[in-house]
Amino acid sequence: MCWGFECGDGWYALLRSLSKELTNYGSLNTQLRVEATQVKAKFGGLHFLLRESTPITDAMIQ
Repeated sequence: MCWGFECGDGWYALLRSLSKELTNYGSLNTQLRVEATQVKAKFGGLHFLLRESTPITDAMIQ
């Protein structure tokens, strides 16, 4: 991620929890490359984009 995390510190707990879930899921599914490409706050919401996603990772992010 060339710009890093583009969001305030208030998102930290949510991002930490989501990152743990995605990391655990990625370790069980070695074919999937779980890598965040963009994380930013926009219009009061958080946008978290992955390089590769599945319906399960999409549900985790939602």
